[in-house]
Formats: sequence, C-alpha cells, structure tokens
Amino acid sequence: MKKNAYYWSILWMCICCFSLPLMAEELQQRTQVTTPDKSLEAKVIKAYREGDYVVVDMLLCNVSKKDYTLSFSLVNADRISVYDEFGNQYSKGIVGRFGNDNNTANMTPKALLPSEVPIRFSLFIPGVEEKVSLLPRINFGYCRPAPPHEFKSWKMSVKNVMITN
Repeated sequence: MKKNAYYWSILWMCICCFSLPLMAEELQQRTQVTTPDKSLEAKVIKAYREGDYVVVDMLLCNVSKKDYTLSFSLVNADRISVYDEFGNQYSKGIVGRFGNDNNTANMTPKALLPSEVPIRFSLFIPGVEEKVSLLPRINFGYCRPAPPHEFKSWKMSVKNVMITN
C-alpha cells in the first residue's frame, strides 16, 4: 500500500512540474499581435516583472524592401491602453524603449527599422498588481512610420500576454 502511494505521489509531482510550464508556453503561443500594415511583423518574446513595472518585450521586423523609422506615442489613454485579467485598465506612466538597455525609456520611442532586421521593443507598464498573470489586451493607438511609408491604420494590438516570473 505504501509503495503504491509512493508511486502515485511521484506521478502527481511529475504531472504538476511538467504540465505547468507547458501550459504557460501554450498560453504564450496563443499571443496574437495585429500590426497596422503587412510590412511590419511583431511578436511578443516575453513579459515579466521588473521592479514596479511589468515589461513586455517584443520583436518588430520591417519585412518591406525599404528601411523606415517607426514611432509610438504612449502619452495617454487614447494612445495606449493595457487591460489585465481582472478588467483593470492601465494607461498612465507607460513608457517604451527600442533596442538595448542603454537607451532611455520614454513616452514617444522612435527607431529606424532596417529592412529584414528584427528590432527589440520593450513596453514598461507601471502599477500592475502582483496577482496579475495575464494581460488579455494591449492597444497601441498610435504606431506611425515616417514618410514615405504610410500605414492605412496606425493601430496595433496585442492579445493574451502571459506574465512570467
């Protein structure tokens, strides 16, 4: 009887230890990014907590044949809004940064997107409660390339971002 209980407890631990990371990975794979134009591809790399912020790291790639500069405006709720799994909305104090850690995050990040070269973009969202593990929606109301490239729409959205530790 003890031997049977021992095997069941080992099996249960294996199921718990291996299934939770797989479930988190599956949710992350369900993350969807809708970009304003076919020339811009984007994907979420990861979302994690850093100090008072939740950081969403993304890769943006210009798949057109020409380089262009891309800028975001994160100034207020009509420009950016983030929703958590409990229905809370975050729109104030959000900043972004392109590239490496040496750049300062600000409310109007801008970067050159060379053709076919992925560029990292990090979004810093303040005030997200510790119990929040999912951001079902992030709306960018203003995502704009510099001329001569013109998007038909300037909106970008991200769905189902899982926050990992």
